Amino acid sequence: MTGAELGTAIKAAGYAKPVVGWVRRKMRPDISRIALIGYADNLADAVSGRETDLLDQLRGGPDMIVRS
Repeated sequence: MTGAELGTAIKAAGYAKPVVGWVRRKMRPDISRIALIGYADNLADAVSGRETDLLDQLRGGPDMIVRS
């Protein structure tokens, strides 16, 4: 590898590092405390809504049709 090729390879690696970091941050989920609390709240709301629908169906109440 000549000096010019080595210089080009080092320059390309310098440009690739921020791109790889950005891709990694976009692909990995946010696991901060605030994000996890938000995920838990959303899950609890979804479970509560689904359980309410099922309970209404068992009772034969007015919400006998499942809200998807």
